[in-house]
Amino acid sequence: FMSDAMKLMANEPWFANILVMFTNPILAVLVATLFTAVIQSSAAAIGIIEAFALSGQITLGMAIPLILGANIGTCVTGLISAIGVAKNAKRVSVLQVVVNTTGALAVLAVLLIVGKIDQTTSELEMEAIVKKMKQVQTLKYSVIIVSTLPLMLVYPFIQKHFVKGIMIGAVKG
Repeated sequence: FMSDAMKLMANEPWFANILVMFTNPILAVLVATLFTAVIQSSAAAIGIIEAFALSGQITLGMAIPLILGANIGTCVTGLISAIGVAKNAKRVSVLQVVVNTTGALAVLAVLLIVGKIDQTTSELEMEAIVKKMKQVQTLKYSVIIVSTLPLMLVYPFIQKHFVKGIMIGAVKG
């Protein structure tokens, strides 16, 4: 499993230095944004984050900023596909970047203000395993919230800019 591979990497000094960066939430968002932009897959990035969390390498408080960064980094695919297309297609790509970045910054700001980004973890045998499994589940739910909440908040304000009509398959009538 991927989590077993993460355990092996834990003993590597260079890997430990990378994990220390994740204790700074802003740096974690930036690192995850760049990483996701390079691999162009937020699903793969989140899978790696889940493996880190399950192997105990990172805490939930460290994982949430990484998820936020993965959500921003996934916009690169849309930006690349907007090269050489119509003006409205470019607007959609830019809007995705704005919505994802604004949402990530808002969630990060709330978490930092409320102080819910906890950087510590406990290592009791069975309790630690159950806790890690709960963290992974919470991580999955966090991904859903981080991905949908910004769009739900912005949609009422941008709805008037969408073309009216009924969508049937790929044909607008």
